[in-house]
Amino acid sequence: MPQANIDQLVGFAKTASDLEARKIKVRYQVSNSVPSGGYFRQTFPKIADDMLDCRDIKMRFNLNITSTDALTCVDSTTVQSIFNRVRILSGSTVLCDINQASLCFQLERLVQSAVHDSPYEKYLIGDESQATRQAYPSSREYICSIAPLRTLLNCGALLPLSRMSDLHVEIWLESSARCLYSASDGSPDYNISDIELLTTYIRSPSLSAHFNGNPLSFHVNDVTHRYANVLNQQSLIRWSSAHTSLNKTITVLRQQSNVAAGDYPGKMSTFYSGANTQSYNAFINNVLYFEEDIDSQPESWQQFRSAFPEVKHSEFFDSDFNTTKNVFALNIQEAPFFHEYITSGVKTSNLNSDIVLRVNFNGTPSTPLQADSFLISDALIYLDTRGDLKVKY
Repeated sequence: MPQANIDQLVGFAKTASDLEARKIKVRYQVSNSVPSGGYFRQTFPKIADDMLDCRDIKMRFNLNITSTDALTCVDSTTVQSIFNRVRILSGSTVLCDINQASLCFQLERLVQSAVHDSPYEKYLIGDESQATRQAYPSSREYICSIAPLRTLLNCGALLPLSRMSDLHVEIWLESSARCLYSASDGSPDYNISDIELLTTYIRSPSLSAHFNGNPLSFHVNDVTHRYANVLNQQSLIRWSSAHTSLNKTITVLRQQSNVAAGDYPGKMSTFYSGANTQSYNAFINNVLYFEEDIDSQPESWQQFRSAFPEVKHSEFFDSDFNTTKNVFALNIQEAPFFHEYITSGVKTSNLNSDIVLRVNFNGTPSTPLQADSFLISDALIYLDTRGDLKVKY
């Protein structure tokens, strides 16, 4: 039987109790709705000496689909796939800029989704079967994160907004063809309305005193997108990067003709068959990363799991990883559990050449393929002496 701590048995008084939390809704008031392919910006309010809790930022909105086909639905297992680009700024300084955010969010959901996830949590973001999503009403409320996990605005940091330049988040919406599915309507459309950010602000004299004597500085993930055409039996996918530490990468191949086909289901979760791949490797500073090519799907899976350990609980990735659920992952940051304190990725800013992913297929692809890669790097967020939030890659 485990031993109980004496304080747990008789109770004790905590030494500090000056923290207060407030829930603040930030409504979008420029217009009543934003159309597909449109753009909107939200600015986080400054409230006295309150600090924005980056762990608990969500966006609430109504998604309104217009179609002659009653079964038209969002073509992914997260409503975040309607976000084409997400950009975060402090004043005019760009802190984060994620292109092809729709695919990034979908990949994150496929990796993160687990059988034990709350069914209602899945409902909130649309992580249900296609048949269930087709049965949704044409106008429905969603609540979701606006940034990938461990990036700025979805991490464990506090931001003292009253001491900073204005903090903005800008979002571009996807075109309908890229994020909706309809078997019969060739031109369905959508818009979002009643947009508001759901935020938590923290007030604490103790934390304020800490920021008075200590400069704000913390690390987050930076996510950048790279695009390439794949046409040959041996294809070289080049990644330019200028970061202090590139930690891991993930690449998916899709038939280019399906990427924006509104009548093709699963555009963001059906990938080029792994059965067509013979092997792959990477060149870093013109040196092979793997001593020998990865030439089997089980070995490829182990590299995927090494880069994204949470995938071992994913309910999406099953034996079809060998075929239509195949991805290429590289775990460049191989430090053990203390990697949050010591980073061990590649300093790409010092490289004289691009990193190259070399993929060998069993034969020349019958149709042009599109390679989408996401590079996940370490970034330092800090507050300079003038009160501007800056980023160092």
